[in-house]
Amino acid sequence: MKLRSSMINDFDICPARYEAIWVNEVANPPGSAATTGTNFHKWATVFFDVIERSVLDELHLREDIESYLVERSIKEDWDEDLLHNCKNFVEFEADHLLRLRNVMDDADEVWKYFVPYKREINFETERVMGTIDRVDHLRDGTLMIMDYKTGRPNNTVHRRQVTWYAHNANRIDLFDGLTVSRGSILWTREPRFWAFDFSSRTLSAINRRIIAMNKCKKDKYYPYKPSGLCPYCPIFQECPAIVDWGKYGI
Repeated sequence: MKLRSSMINDFDICPARYEAIWVNEVANPPGSAATTGTNFHKWATVFFDVIERSVLDELHLREDIESYLVERSIKEDWDEDLLHNCKNFVEFEADHLLRLRNVMDDADEVWKYFVPYKREINFETERVMGTIDRVDHLRDGTLMIMDYKTGRPNNTVHRRQVTWYAHNANRIDLFDGLTVSRGSILWTREPRFWAFDFSSRTLSAINRRIIAMNKCKKDKYYPYKPSGLCPYCPIFQECPAIVDWGKYGI
């Protein structure tokens, strides 16, 4: 089985959760949050294909830009949760476009940095596989990975995830000689965006978790680690580590 970032995340949450999902292949029950995330990612992947540069170039007021982006990409009869995330994404992109116009005079340059370089990139090596939500050009000639989150992100966990993506992308030259130098996370429920540089310490933390995963596999022992995420685990109802069901409303 090839290593995925979601495996590392699940192991970090709880080794027993990792065992249930990735070793025993116990499926998570479907939930509305997961459905929203899946549908949002599908929508965001095609968002830039349905908007027209010729129209956007003529729009200068923020409210006009937002109105156009909503009209072109969103249907008002969508599920309320999905609609909320999509409209927040539109708000983010309208701000993004206006910021680029403030610092650039060349319309072609604005468009280059507004439209992502790549979207929904699947990559695979002999040991690793994953999917990168989005890659943007940076003005220094390098690239930035952006990860979309509809649920509340864990800054530490998701920083590791994006760092891991970048490390593997650079290692296999995924972007034809262009280097990924920064990472970012867009939490669409707020919306909130933050970018960060990569560090060797973060990469070391990932490697320590991979070593711990391999040890659990060798020992055939995956300890339980109860947390607030337990109700979203496929073995929640049978978990022997939960002693106070009342804290979960049960």
